[in-house]
Amino acid sequence: MLNRTPFDIIVVSAGLFMSRYRLRQAPPGSPLPRIILDEHNIEFDLQQQLSASGSLMRRLHYAINWRKLRREEVEDWERLDAVTFTSVADAEHAREFVPSLRSAVSPNAVDVSAFEPRQGDPPTDRKTLMFFGANDYYPNTDGILYFIREIWPRVTARDPQARLKIIGPRPTPEILAQQSSSIRIAGMVDDVRLELASAAVVVVPLRLGGGTRFKILEAMAMGKPIVSTSVGAEGIEVIHGKHLLLADDASRFADEVGRLLANGELGARLGRDGRALVKARYSWDAAVAPMESLFRQVLSRRRSDALPAESPLATRVCGT
Repeated sequence: MLNRTPFDIIVVSAGLFMSRYRLRQAPPGSPLPRIILDEHNIEFDLQQQLSASGSLMRRLHYAINWRKLRREEVEDWERLDAVTFTSVADAEHAREFVPSLRSAVSPNAVDVSAFEPRQGDPPTDRKTLMFFGANDYYPNTDGILYFIREIWPRVTARDPQARLKIIGPRPTPEILAQQSSSIRIAGMVDDVRLELASAAVVVVPLRLGGGTRFKILEAMAMGKPIVSTSVGAEGIEVIHGKHLLLADDASRFADEVGRLLANGELGARLGRDGRALVKARYSWDAAVAPMESLFRQVLSRRRSDALPAESPLATRVCGT
């Protein structure tokens, strides 16, 4: 396809899984495309975190693998034309390795017209907590099990009527084994917005990860109060007590959940302020601006391909 069709820019969105391919190709006589790497998170940094948890074999695998990934990832930052990151922290960390890196921060974002409170949504169940995300993604698996084992007993001791719903594809056997009268493992659902609408509180008890979390942005866009660890909210410009509640140990996390179950007005205020933040900073329109600016910078380096100042940036998208 690259040898048949000229492209101005190729965005590599699967990171190290795709960047090893020979993508800088074009039809005879056409200029070669510029290559931009879209980093969902810094992969070697995430795997370094994973090397400190889990089984011995898992820790050993990641302890070896993150160093190999660092070599390849830094090499990509050096040889490709530019990189986009989802958080300022990731961009600054990458620049420690490649000070001359050309980059932009284009945060994860939400379609705020689709994720919004609507008339006809299910009523909020004041006793239901919700976690959602791919259950077999290890940071999610670790967070779910940590919540159930360390935090949930404290929540139910305070409020015996509390219930937990876990939404997301591919729940692992360990997670399925946690199902009980107060914990429902729902798996994949047709429309997560309906589940969010009915939840009183969304919990994000993550201890590992990089980039930023769609689950927090989508929950805030739906006007839902959230309790998260600092890692869970990393990369999102939230203020504790204004947009959500932050807690990094099990006892405090349970206390913050209890506050929200007992205080509907606090939850409603957090939900309103969280949605306002998402609309202002994390909508699709807000997130695309820095990426388009980076595209123009990259293209302007190739004199023959420089774009007129007023021209719209035409985009063709291909993928699998």
